[in-house]
Amino acid sequence: MTDVAPARKATKGERTKERILRAALELFSEQGFASTSVRDIAARAEITHVGLMHHFPSKDDMLVRILEYREQQDEENAKSFSDFGIDKLFAWVVDVVQTNVAHPDRVRLYVKLSAEATDDEHPARAYFTRRYTRVLDALERAFADHFEVTPPSVDITPRAAAESIIALMDGLQIQWLLFDGAIDMPARVRGHLASLGIHVP
Repeated sequence: MTDVAPARKATKGERTKERILRAALELFSEQGFASTSVRDIAARAEITHVGLMHHFPSKDDMLVRILEYREQQDEENAKSFSDFGIDKLFAWVVDVVQTNVAHPDRVRLYVKLSAEATDDEHPARAYFTRRYTRVLDALERAFADHFEVTPPSVDITPRAAAESIIALMDGLQIQWLLFDGAIDMPARVRGHLASLGIHVP
């Protein structure tokens, strides 16, 4: 019988850092990065301002840590893009939208941060630039492969098709938040794909 080492228990410092990042994520989702202060985060995490600064030297540092974790997840998803195949990639797009419906706080954070990140000096700008580049490139390749087999009924390039589906998804998220979830985002995305000859169940 092989001995299995017990899982390492998180240290007090690691648990405190996790609590701080969780508080920061909640506040960034609720009121945006720019409107959230370090003292706001400290109060939400139930820690002193000095105690928080011991773990994270700035608000920017907290955001970068949060985005680093998200980027790691994005990269893991990106590695599987090449294995998806055309149909599975477009089904994945709809699945992402469907998943977002169950997580309004995540959608709210994405909408706020992506808008704020258009500022050249924003700490999240590099992350969103890389993310959009990665997703757009993957979708452009998928649309190109699909259009070779089934030409679209409208005059559109694979790149423009990729840009249009991302623009639709981002725009729907804003309307979905404003109208308290009244918009059926997955149905709208399926409808747009269908107009390009792509039918996702």
